[in-house]
Amino acid sequence: FPDQPPALIQSIALVPLRLRGTVVGSLNQASRDPAHFNSEVATDLLEHLAAVGAICIDNAVNRARLERDVITDPLTGVSNRRFFARRLQEEVSQWQRQGGSLSCLFVDLDHFKQINDRYGHQVGDEALRRVAQLLGESLRTSDVLARYGGEEFALLLPGTDAAQARETAERLRARIAARSLVLAAGRSLTITASIGCATLDQASSADVAMLGAWLVRSADAALYTAKSEGRNRAVAVPVEVG
Repeated sequence: FPDQPPALIQSIALVPLRLRGTVVGSLNQASRDPAHFNSEVATDLLEHLAAVGAICIDNAVNRARLERDVITDPLTGVSNRRFFARRLQEEVSQWQRQGGSLSCLFVDLDHFKQINDRYGHQVGDEALRRVAQLLGESLRTSDVLARYGGEEFALLLPGTDAAQARETAERLRARIAARSLVLAAGRSLTITASIGCATLDQASSADVAMLGAWLVRSADAALYTAKSEGRNRAVAVPVEVG
């Protein structure tokens, strides 16, 4: 009872909150009356309140876990495409109101099918987890990283202009290429990725959904160019706003 002077507390009742045999908290009540809580006072009501409180906590935790699972990719632990789509609309709307720049990066693992075919899907899964970890390093709290689908990841970088986005993409590309994935029997696997960059930096009164679609389409086109030019490179293109 941090807000109460200890001298004013004359009797206390502490009831554990239990969930499936585990104590998850306690229901604490105090009184200035020394006789209010004592060994002869019935505790049925307090125990009932504690049971209800434990169920409420359990429901809140389960709801939060469910909401997290809906927007999280189970393999890599980063956000999924559903969450990315929601944040894309929010960030584009904010960019339209406040101006500045909003960049999008599309990252695709090179020759990923060959990794699965040669080393197996477990190694492919580990490669995806490793790349997600590397992409998530040094991100700002405002940035968004999501697994967009298959071996492709997407990043939203608010307040990042085209030059900064290109620099970030090159840094991420180099980081991925420099970290080998250790396999069994002392072998290692070098993973590379191609990255496409696009930036919204010119004011537009177009619909938010259309602007988001143009940004994603432009980043995807840049990624396709990076793939066609030899992979393991970052390419930036201007956003074509209709």
